[in-house]
Amino acid sequence: MRCSLMCRRWLAVEATSHLRLTLDARASLLADSILPRLLTRFPAVSKLTLKYDRRAESVDDSTLAQVADRLGLGLQCLKLRSLRAVTDNGVTMLTAVAANLCKLSVGSCASGVKGIEAVLRSCLHLEKL
Repeated sequence: MRCSLMCRRWLAVEATSHLRLTLDARASLLADSILPRLLTRFPAVSKLTLKYDRRAESVDDSTLAQVADRLGLGLQCLKLRSLRAVTDNGVTMLTAVAANLCKLSVGSCASGVKGIEAVLRSCLHLEKL
C-alpha cells in the first residue's frame, strides 16, 4: 500500500517538474491518442521541440491544435523542425492560444508570411524568432 502511494506521489512530482519535452514528429508515432496522453502526463512543459527526419509523414496542423489545447499559455519556447505539413493556419491557431511564447523556431515548415504575421500579432512576449 505504501509503495503504491509513493509511486503516485513520485509520478505527480515528476510530471510537474518536467519542463522540457522533445518528440519525434512522425505522424505514426504521435497518433491521435498518444500525443494528448503525453501532454496530459507532463502539463508543466514550457519548452517543446517537435523534430522530423523527412523520411515519413510528419505531423500537421491538428497536432499543433492539440499542443495549444493542452499546453496553451504555459508554453514559452517552441521549436518546429522540418514539419512540412504544418501550415500558416496551424501556426496562427497555436499562437492565438499560446500568447506567452518567448522563443519560436520554425525551420523547413510549410508555414510562411501569414504564420509569422500571426506570431508577431499574438505573441507580445516574443524575444527570439
